[in-house]
Amino acid sequence: NTRTSHVTGTRPLARKWAEKEGRLSGVDPGWLLFEGDGAEAAPVHVGPSPVTVDVPIVSWISAGELGSQDGVVNLSDYPTIPAADLEQGEWIALRVDGPSMNKISPPDSIIFVNLRDKRLVTNGCYVIADESGQATYKRYRPNDTPPFQPASYLDIPPPELEGAITIIGRVKRSLIDM
Repeated sequence: NTRTSHVTGTRPLARKWAEKEGRLSGVDPGWLLFEGDGAEAAPVHVGPSPVTVDVPIVSWISAGELGSQDGVVNLSDYPTIPAADLEQGEWIALRVDGPSMNKISPPDSIIFVNLRDKRLVTNGCYVIADESGQATYKRYRPNDTPPFQPASYLDIPPPELEGAITIIGRVKRSLIDM
C-alpha cells in the first residue's frame, strides 16, 4: 500500500523510506525521490547487501519468573530462523514465555541474543541466569534494586535472583508475528 501510494502520488515519499527501498531494490534513493516519474531507474549499488544468517532457535526464555531449561550441547541440533543485518557475534534465538517484557517482546515473540555481547548498557535487554542456574529475560536498570527489571504493561515485580548473576547475552532484536 505504501509503495502504491508513492507511485500514484497520493502520499509523499520520505527520504528514509527511499533509502530503505533503494537498498532493497538496488536503485539510487535520489532517483526514487526526484526522478521516479517516468525516467528509467538506473540500478546503483547503494551499500552492502544485507547479510542473512541462520540463527538456531534454542528454546524458550521466561519473561516472568525464573525458568530452567536443559543445557545446550550443540547448536546445530536446533531448527533455525533467518535474520538479516545482525552485528558480529554468536547468536541464538529464544521464544519468549510470559508477560514481564511485553513492552518490548510480547509472549511468543522471538528474541535474538548475542552471546558475545555481555557489556551492561543502561536500558539494554539481557538474558541472565542466577547461581541456581535459572534464567530470565530482563531490562538492565543500574539504579534500581535489583538492576534487572521487567518492562511490562502489567504490574509485575522484578525476579528474585539468588547469588551472583551471569550475563548469558544481550538481546538485540525482538521479532513478533502479527
